[in-house]
Amino acid sequence: MPFKYLDRILIPRNYPLSDVLTRFNETAGYTDRKGFGIVIDEKNVAVGVVTDGDIRRTINSVSEFNEPVHKFMKQDFKYVRLGDSRQIVMKHFDKVANVLPVLDGNG
Repeated sequence: MPFKYLDRILIPRNYPLSDVLTRFNETAGYTDRKGFGIVIDEKNVAVGVVTDGDIRRTINSVSEFNEPVHKFMKQDFKYVRLGDSRQIVMKHFDKVANVLPVLDGNG
């Protein structure tokens, strides 16, 4: 079953941080209260992930809230592919993954 609120956690790479934080607040009930988003490019391909922790650790001033999210995202993020076995998915969670995007063949 597809994630009903996927469009709310997909975040365009040039989205301002202030709007990302608003999205995190809106989607908290659907993401186990984790501030989490999948950052996408102009072709809707996943290019990174961003968490509220990433933002908290890197914010130095209020002026940075207008910066685009791609400056704060992780580019080497963990993910699984649609159709991956349960065993592959669970291996990621055994390591360090708290959130794990599921990508189709298009990214």
